[in-house]
Amino acid sequence: MSISTNSGSRIFEEHFQRHKNSIYNYALMVLGDKSAAGDVVQDTFIRLYEQQNHNPGINDVKSWLFITARNLCFNIKRHNRQEISLDISHDQIPGEDKSGDERVYILEKAMQMLDSKFREALALKEYQGLSYAEMATVLETTVPAVKSLLFRARVSLREKYNQQIKKGERYGM
Repeated sequence: MSISTNSGSRIFEEHFQRHKNSIYNYALMVLGDKSAAGDVVQDTFIRLYEQQNHNPGINDVKSWLFITARNLCFNIKRHNRQEISLDISHDQIPGEDKSGDERVYILEKAMQMLDSKFREALALKEYQGLSYAEMATVLETTVPAVKSLLFRARVSLREKYNQQIKKGERYGM
């Protein structure tokens, strides 16, 4: 059974509306550049559109989109020869509360201090809400490895956060 062009366009539009913000926010966290993140979203959905014509049987579109976006981000980073960074500020996240809460600032600083693999894992889980299985697919690993990575990332984040709290106390923050 073939999907009519109209039906295919409708399905594509539904995927675009459902996932564009998540893909953008993920790319923004990885690249730290709004323009490059927008390019990743555009390229990711162009590839989805092309794939639906050649391979309409993509089983897990959300995971496919994140894998594609991740690969595009890595290609950009490789091209620019920069370290992968999830350094973000409140100004870069649409709809984020910009109240200037000191704990959020300290948490952001702690996130910036994390190893890039830990930041990426936390971004996929905490910011994008991917399941362990989805993360395993995106990160090309197993669910137990994802759980272990997240555990180590959270422990490291807690340590970095506590270091920043102690540093702030010394400087009268």
